[in-house]
Amino acid sequence: MVKSPKCNFRKEVVKALYEGIISKVEAKECLKRGFGNEELPLFFDFPENGPNPLRDYILGLEKMGIISPLFR
Repeated sequence: MVKSPKCNFRKEVVKALYEGIISKVEAKECLKRGFGNEELPLFFDFPENGPNPLRDYILGLEKMGIISPLFR
């Protein structure tokens, strides 16, 4: 499920950060990776402790309503 075109992705990330929907770390990973340039995992099975940039990226996309993980 794609909410907006790729050209508006940066705008959506900044808006979500400003509104407090996503954290600074999640916004940084989303802006760094972009949307459509990264393979997304089917399973959301990331460890809770420790830094995990891919987890932050997926959580950011999910919180913005751009994606919905198939299996959690």
